[in-house]
Amino acid sequence: DDYKEFAVSITDIKPGIDKIALEINPMIRGSSNSGLEELVAGINELATQYGTFDAGLSKYLDGIEKTANGYDGLNEGISDFSGQYNKFDGGVVDLSDGISELNKSTKDLPNMIDEMMAEYDNTNYKPISYASEENEEIKALQFLLTTESIEIKKEEIAPDSQKEDLNIWERFIRLFIGD
Repeated sequence: DDYKEFAVSITDIKPGIDKIALEINPMIRGSSNSGLEELVAGINELATQYGTFDAGLSKYLDGIEKTANGYDGLNEGISDFSGQYNKFDGGVVDLSDGISELNKSTKDLPNMIDEMMAEYDNTNYKPISYASEENEEIKALQFLLTTESIEIKKEEIAPDSQKEDLNIWERFIRLFIGD
């Protein structure tokens, strides 16, 4: 029974196999042989160029890996930049607050200076001059100070060291030989 089923299956398949054989037969025998040769040449070219393709694919995958690794560094750098920018922004806010406080504290400063200077404004003051009216062309300011007197101490000369009456030649010789 199994044999009959197998025979029927082969009988059903035989027309399809015959059709394939009829289509392949002209390619093998001649008229379409160039197509088969082209197919073989293409497969051979694919086989020889596969090494180049594989090397290029490896470089491509290495580049993707480096890009992925570089992305971590880029992401870390962006995070650091963001943190530093936040610190900078806080500093700018502090600076702005400080400048506002300085402005509030000093905006009345010119008026305060004018008020203080007004205290020293003596436009009606006439100075008293102690200089003699006879000195009409005074060109320098002079001060007179009163201090204790300075006394010069006089040294007493011993009686035996009094000057001898020497002539000029004797005094000259004493310069070189001493007393």
